[in-house]
Amino acid sequence: MDNNPTRLIVAGACHPAFSLADNLGNIIDGIDAVVVSSPPLFHADIARQALYAGKHVLVEKPFTTSIRDAEELVGMAKKRELLLAVAHTFQYHWATRRLKAVIEEGRLGNILAIRSDRLALGRYQNSVDVVWDLAPHDIAIIGYLLGEMPYAVSAQGYSHVRTGHSDEAKLTMRFRKSDSVAAVYVSWMSPVKIRRVCVIGDRGMALCDYVSPTETLRLYRYSRFGFDKTEDGLDRIGPYSGDPLSEQDRHFVECIRTGRQSETPAIDGLATVQVLAGLDISNRSGHEVYLDEVSR
Repeated sequence: MDNNPTRLIVAGACHPAFSLADNLGNIIDGIDAVVVSSPPLFHADIARQALYAGKHVLVEKPFTTSIRDAEELVGMAKKRELLLAVAHTFQYHWATRRLKAVIEEGRLGNILAIRSDRLALGRYQNSVDVVWDLAPHDIAIIGYLLGEMPYAVSAQGYSHVRTGHSDEAKLTMRFRKSDSVAAVYVSWMSPVKIRRVCVIGDRGMALCDYVSPTETLRLYRYSRFGFDKTEDGLDRIGPYSGDPLSEQDRHFVECIRTGRQSETPAIDGLATVQVLAGLDISNRSGHEVYLDEVSR
């Protein structure tokens, strides 16, 4: 579905077996589920329409652009007993899952800090800034790895091209249970594409490079001379077969068919939106924000 006639023509040429429509209402009765992949400002309205019609829904990131909308969608899905999931795609990446296992096995020791970088020469969005566009992935990855969401956040955004619309930002998140801190750097202004997460523990480090074609996940251990790559094979792991986007979509369909819970449920989308809202407040005020004080 697309309300742009040109994109519908292109889609029809690429996928001749698909049915096309310029309005969800024209096809809603003949489908079982809806995947919302529109500009973020329309996520809530489309998801609300699909849930009202009794359809299962998978929503692209960011889940919504306000806490109020996210809470409403979560409530609607629960009341109607429908599957509502968020597309935190990197949680389905084999390297993210392997890294979580490494952390849970205690091989890095206590986690002290996480550094995440997500940079590219990106397409400027009209409805959201770089934080809402890129950081949902990093927030979701870090929350998944630590098993908790932050209790305090701070942000410093820079508007190089459009006034009041950050195209580069430095974010900090503090976590209570693990007593760790995460630093995230997002930018639409990089000549190279970077998708990288570094986890720092008191026994070693792990570097996950989602762009690298050969060494997606590496482990490092402390030595008398600093850091050495481990010799257990994990320093050369990757890439495994399997596309995280395909894994995500297969999982969504399987959840519909079997009734199982999604690994990225709507409540996770709501939690991420709460973090994003806190980062917005911090960027405007210049102060750290405690998320339990963030209003709807």
